[in-house]
Amino acid sequence: MFPLLLLAAICYPLYHTYCLLRNIQIARSTGLPYLILPFNQYSLPWIVLGRALYPLLATLLPFFPRLRWIRPDWFWARKYAMYREVGADVFAMVSASGVFIVVCDADVVVDVLARKDDFPKPPVVHPGLDIYGRNVVTTSGAEWRRHRKVVTPHFGESYNRLAWTKGVEKTSELVKHWSTRLLHETDGPVLRNVENDFIRLTMNITTHNMFGTNLRWPNRIAPSSQTDDGYDEDGPPNDEVLAPNHKMSYQASIKHMLNNCNMLMVAPSWYLKWTPNATHRKAGVACRELGVYLNEMGLTEQEVIGETFMLIFTGHATTANALHNTITMLAIYPEYQIKLQEDLDRILGDRVPEYENDYPALAESWAGAIFHEINRLYPALPLVPKFTPSPQYITVNGTKHLIPAHTPVLLDCCNTQRNPKYWVPPHETEAVAAPDEFRPQRWLNAPGESQNTNNPNGNFLKPYKGSYYPWSDGQRVCLGKKYSVVELLAIYAEVFRGHSVELDVGAGETWEEARGRAKRYMERVDAGLLLKTVGKEPGLRYVKRGEERFFPRR
Repeated sequence: MFPLLLLAAICYPLYHTYCLLRNIQIARSTGLPYLILPFNQYSLPWIVLGRALYPLLATLLPFFPRLRWIRPDWFWARKYAMYREVGADVFAMVSASGVFIVVCDADVVVDVLARKDDFPKPPVVHPGLDIYGRNVVTTSGAEWRRHRKVVTPHFGESYNRLAWTKGVEKTSELVKHWSTRLLHETDGPVLRNVENDFIRLTMNITTHNMFGTNLRWPNRIAPSSQTDDGYDEDGPPNDEVLAPNHKMSYQASIKHMLNNCNMLMVAPSWYLKWTPNATHRKAGVACRELGVYLNEMGLTEQEVIGETFMLIFTGHATTANALHNTITMLAIYPEYQIKLQEDLDRILGDRVPEYENDYPALAESWAGAIFHEINRLYPALPLVPKFTPSPQYITVNGTKHLIPAHTPVLLDCCNTQRNPKYWVPPHETEAVAAPDEFRPQRWLNAPGESQNTNNPNGNFLKPYKGSYYPWSDGQRVCLGKKYSVVELLAIYAEVFRGHSVELDVGAGETWEEARGRAKRYMERVDAGLLLKTVGKEPGLRYVKRGEERFFPRR
């Protein structure tokens, strides 16, 4: 046994070095700048262990700057600054296990997304999304076209109108739920788990629109801590009884899957069942429970269940994240919340929002500007994965580069949407335009003659093509793109028309200190499949308009 171990100890470093040198030659052949990494940050062991190991490696090896490129959230940690460091918006990352291309150039993004056969989705990407069956997100080629043909009719105008109507109705229920719930708080009207509330809200809307099923808000229980929202997550809502064949409610099963989606993408079923990690075991239970619920809803064919799961998952998870980001950022920047409320007053007055008249007006108002700015800074899908089944050329700044066959290509949506090349107007400096900052006004009063003379906000910005694609683009653009915009704007209208959201300023804390704490929270993200904030929420006060403590004067 010892001789075999000795032989392996000698041969592995030699083989590793050989593979690295071979891949460096491949990267050089493309003519693109390249970075040499100690190992591939997308290897399965690193996906599973990287978040725990990276801080340790960074502490032990502070003299090795390339380590920051292998952290799991490498594209978020330093944002566009890493492209400045490389000196290019398109470059290669090289390790012993392979080469992949990173793209932050809008023209290359447009080219790659337009050539769907030359740059298809990788054959194995996020296999966990196939957990209940193949679907429109995980398929390619003829199989994808078949799935798309089935799903597309469900995203017509009638479905968008339903998103608006139910968005208004269910958000009104949420506002009442908050008002009732906050009466129980001993430290004032403070919301401490807004993310979960928005997960419930968007789940309620999606489930009603897909199945005609109304989900109610869960039972209140005694809060166990200051960060506990005081509601039973795994039990059934209100006076319902959990069925004998279930271990958690439908709402809870989706919530636990959402909270652990990165693990579910890579973990085998046996691990989820037998792992000593209680959180991962609960995610495994949630996965099995949701499958049972979908069967009970009358879905039996595997592909139908797979497609339905994907629509539920993408239909409410991304919207809930966007809502949570929006409400927190508007608490950090109350001056924009006031602008939003002024537009809501101007467009809606005191009447119930109407889809046909109010949606177009809100879409080009401060509501639309805030929506797009949130999606610019926090795109639901931060990286769009592609690959080359055969050698393909790309053109970067007028120069052609040949990308070898079977090379992964990552379109960095997160940083293309912050690239100063596209987000600093010619008449402004980068310091003024601040592409890394939350500035919704960049979408309003765009240059050119206004097409809507009744809109005091002037022209709505049309970004440089390829510089803004939070729903992807081209033929594989998200089918629910307009649905998500309609749903979010309807929710904005109900949440903010009669109330305001402001930061909860703790004892002995100034508003500026609370603001700094909230800003730091918005920088802590789980940059995996979805871009999602993590950690203790800053705490928000939901009060009637006029009862704010720290708002600027109107």
